[in-house]
Amino acid sequence: MVYCQDEVDAAFIRAVLLQSTPGPRNLKILYSPLHGVGASAVYPVLHEAGFREVEILRLMPRQTATSPNVPNHVANPENPAVFDAMIEYAQQTGAELILATDPDCDRLGCACDARLPPTPPGQRSPATSLAHS
Repeated sequence: MVYCQDEVDAAFIRAVLLQSTPGPRNLKILYSPLHGVGASAVYPVLHEAGFREVEILRLMPRQTATSPNVPNHVANPENPAVFDAMIEYAQQTGAELILATDPDCDRLGCACDARLPPTPPGQRSPATSLAHS
């Protein structure tokens, strides 16, 4: 058996970065894979795209029938309640953008601080740049 993890990861990161657009990267990001595998894909892409202030918040190390930090025991980033604990933590740490992926990392949800100053017309905010990364 031959494992090709390193080659596949590098190719994945390159493919995602090809979709990236230039723009500000000075954004404090809080990311949670909820209790899935997303950290091994999302964090390296964010780092390679130039986002240097990314904190990984692991709410639960794995899903169980009693996962207290996952509302209704469903790790769904489309469920706004999933963000409650992350928003509280982001307010304590000053994170400006919160990202979360479902356990197999094929869905992404996000939340941001609506109190951030608006971006002047014709300029991209760091959050917009990330959305296009």
